Amino acid sequence: MKLSIAAAVLSGSIVSHPASALEIRRISDRVPEDTFARRVMVVPKEPDCFVYEGDPQYHYNGTQLGTDGFGEGVKHIWKTCGVFAGAKTHTLLSALNTGDVDDDFPRVSDDGKRVVYFTKDIKDVSTIAVVNVETMSINYVGNQLSDDYENRKSTYPDISPDGTVFTFQSSAQLAPGSTNGDRYYQNYITYDGGISFRNLAGLGHQDVKMSSTYPQVSEGGEFASFMGKIPFNGVTPTINELYLYSKKEDDFVQLTDHQAVKCDFEKIYDKMIELWGQDVLDAEGVSKASNSQCNLAPALGWVIDGKNAVGTNMLGVGHSPVRIDNTGRFLVYMSGFAHANTGDPLRTVTAANLFLRDNALGLVWQLTDEGQFGDMTEKVEEFCCPTASESKKRGNCSKKNEIMGMCCWQRPCWFPAQWPDISGDGSSLAYFNSHPLDDPNATPKDYEIMHYHVKSGTKTVVTNTQNEDFDDGYASISYDGKVVAWDSDYDFETEEDITKNNQVFAAKLTYGCPWYTAASNYMENPDVEEMCLFENDKTLTFTGYGIRVIFDNFDMATLMENVPFKRGQSKTQKKKFCTTFADTLQGDLAFVLALPKFFIEVDSEYLTTCIRRGKLDFKFMFYQSTEGQFAEIKEQKGKPERWHKADAARLEENNYLLKESSLFKRIEYDMGM
Repeated sequence: MKLSIAAAVLSGSIVSHPASALEIRRISDRVPEDTFARRVMVVPKEPDCFVYEGDPQYHYNGTQLGTDGFGEGVKHIWKTCGVFAGAKTHTLLSALNTGDVDDDFPRVSDDGKRVVYFTKDIKDVSTIAVVNVETMSINYVGNQLSDDYENRKSTYPDISPDGTVFTFQSSAQLAPGSTNGDRYYQNYITYDGGISFRNLAGLGHQDVKMSSTYPQVSEGGEFASFMGKIPFNGVTPTINELYLYSKKEDDFVQLTDHQAVKCDFEKIYDKMIELWGQDVLDAEGVSKASNSQCNLAPALGWVIDGKNAVGTNMLGVGHSPVRIDNTGRFLVYMSGFAHANTGDPLRTVTAANLFLRDNALGLVWQLTDEGQFGDMTEKVEEFCCPTASESKKRGNCSKKNEIMGMCCWQRPCWFPAQWPDISGDGSSLAYFNSHPLDDPNATPKDYEIMHYHVKSGTKTVVTNTQNEDFDDGYASISYDGKVVAWDSDYDFETEEDITKNNQVFAAKLTYGCPWYTAASNYMENPDVEEMCLFENDKTLTFTGYGIRVIFDNFDMATLMENVPFKRGQSKTQKKKFCTTFADTLQGDLAFVLALPKFFIEVDSEYLTTCIRRGKLDFKFMFYQSTEGQFAEIKEQKGKPERWHKADAARLEENNYLLKESSLFKRIEYDMGM
């Protein structure tokens, strides 16, 4: 099954700021000095603990490395706790192997009690290791009893937040009825610790290579996301698409359709003839278009068949795992296509950009921004040309290179985003990039860590080395989004170059409500502003005022087509959709208006209209309280008839539903009714 892809794109805020008081700590210890650590993951609900791979010799006893100690340069899995507390402990979570067997790609449950990774502990065949941290026991799954077992490999696992389910890719024949060849990786999931397996794509696509598709799993294994090139309606994609598996349905759906909007080389070449002339192209030996021109087309604003040119053919879904939040509502992923551009049709995509999909509302957000369609040359030249080779600069770049889009003012050298992660509660993201629209101090070819808060749209620059030799990458984020960890070429504690022996680091961000000192989450100057939290008052009174919010740009029927795995009758589906939409909007209003969420209540009449008529038109009623904890609200916001006056900047920067509203105004109720 393939869902309708005509979802709305919500524009990501480009308001970025450096964190005000980040506390950056090194997680790994350089024991001995030249050892390395990388691929770190925050233990989601124990954010002062981290799991990572590396070759540190924490149990090194003075013996020669590679003999009695661990092999030098050989990766093991470690858990380090007490990083922010200032009393670090290191625990080995992989086999005490002193040979040349690497342990890779650790993933950990929310409570840190289960860890999975892949290793060659078993006869040098890549297999999945499952560690019970409480008992310090280890099991292995993913091997096959066959003559060709050496060619049947299992890699890139993920574990559910509750630690009961894990998934991975494998060329082994693990599900009943499997016939895939040893070069055809499949995505498997197990709900019983490795006794039995399901193939996420079923048994009908075993001739499809699922290599580097990075399956990811939600709480209890209810949903699993993965990438691939699975045939649909007789068409086999040549680029990765995004898929979602449901445990209840034991089936999957396709969530993107990049193949349908791929760049057409022939039409691009026709445009090149129009712009340059056939004689010039012939003289320069340019007989056809390539991916370079597909990148160039949107940057220069080419219109093909009356439509804005799309991005490159090479960049489907990928360049990192598709991460999924605990409930399966949100997916965060990379894509090289502006595949749902109804929210901002002028948004340009020339490289892999960051997208967030809301499976409950059928919405797709493009969170990174390369600029407006056809209006990028100045930005590209300013950022890319100073560090470009002389042969690609103005005055030196050849005619052929200019035609091919290879000159420095034509070819974006930035990376809008790479390797994103999403917090378990779906509130925040972390990723790395090199892009001037996110970070005014960005340096070409220098990756920095970014933090993105979904509700407020705030982007925080976590690292800022401004040195192309000091990359920061492969970010991980805690369950609540407040702790980020990453690999780095730079030691933030000693200020040394560690490009040859990377280490892993972590930073804390502060979240809070800066408006009311009585709020339980009050913080004067937080890195990330969030909705104010108060103890719920049971004696609220209606103010007689409220607010109306309308979304003319959204078609509810279209959005619902993009909601996967709907259950129940049509009315039940609509009720769930409208209720979720209204609840999400209520949270948006509480944040933007700086009110407790329980001061705002949806008008049931308008919720019923949404369910019956499919109109995204809502009224919310304002309530108030005379309790002392709310005195500052009255003092700062004045009378309830003025509560609708949101801070303009917060309203504009908010990236969820409110920014796409077509009407936002105060309403007054007839109190005599």
